[in-house]
Amino acid sequence: MGFIIAGAVIILLLLIMLLWVKLSLVYGESGGRITVKILFFKISLLGKKDKKIKKSDFKTRKFKRRRKKAILKHRKKLAKRKKKTAAKSEEKSAVKKKASKKETIKKLLDIFGVFLKRFPRYLRVDCARLIIGVGGSESAAVAVNYGVTVQSVQYIATLLDGITNFKARNDARISVYPDFVNGKWNADISIVMRLRIIHIIKLGIIVLKQYFRQKLGGKKTDKKGSSGEKRVA
Repeated sequence: MGFIIAGAVIILLLLIMLLWVKLSLVYGESGGRITVKILFFKISLLGKKDKKIKKSDFKTRKFKRRRKKAILKHRKKLAKRKKKTAAKSEEKSAVKKKASKKETIKKLLDIFGVFLKRFPRYLRVDCARLIIGVGGSESAAVAVNYGVTVQSVQYIATLLDGITNFKARNDARISVYPDFVNGKWNADISIVMRLRIIHIIKLGIIVLKQYFRQKLGGKKTDKKGSSGEKRVA
């Protein structure tokens, strides 16, 4: 029985590892929405759902509570702003802080570079809709903007095709059109980016390895520097 349970657990873990994590980017007239989906579970990162209006929300007690909360939030924001201004006014130890910031930025860029080398291999990009209406103040401006937009869309598509697994669906609608009548910019975009859970874990391990390498490298240089100082003394 123990072997059967262990085998079932391993199979279940393998199935979980092979699941897709989908990040959908949708933009239209109503605004932008970003959602993460794993199987039937959805998490909205950007774009609020329409709230249902209730009669109880318009009672005097609830209104007073909302007002108090809004005042408290405003006071907290003011306090944060005062702290920021006070921190900016302090000019002591500014050089040391800048140096430490530069070092941390360099380390982060190194880690990000290692991440970017592997990330495009596993990423899948599916384009369902990419409709852009090009506008401008005048007809000549619309024509110029249209040419620039078409070229930029082509460059982005070729770049994504080169570094990732970019695919346009068979029923995908991709078009760029100039709006000479209204001269307004419009966009209707629907793109889904997919990553398997196993690939996310792999990328996490790669980032952690790079982080620990940097830490160990920093410690070694510190030890070398201290031994050199002792010799000179």
